[in-house]
Amino acid sequence: VEALNAIKSLKLRVREIKHKISEISSDKKRGDRSGLSMLERDLSLLKKKWDRWEEKRKKATRERMILLGHEEEE
Repeated sequence: VEALNAIKSLKLRVREIKHKISEISSDKKRGDRSGLSMLERDLSLLKKKWDRWEEKRKKATRERMILLGHEEEE
């Protein structure tokens, strides 16, 4: 549950950042793109966090399946 909640929170943040990136990229002025690199860096950090939580989620799912007897322990 903790992993799913974390992933959900990350997903919302990623959507916000992608929306901001889209706004900056489509801005006709093209002058103020200073925040773009910071947003892209934040997006990269969120991707790494997402990957870590996804691994935790997969591990928890496997443990649950073992406890329920649906999978064998290796």
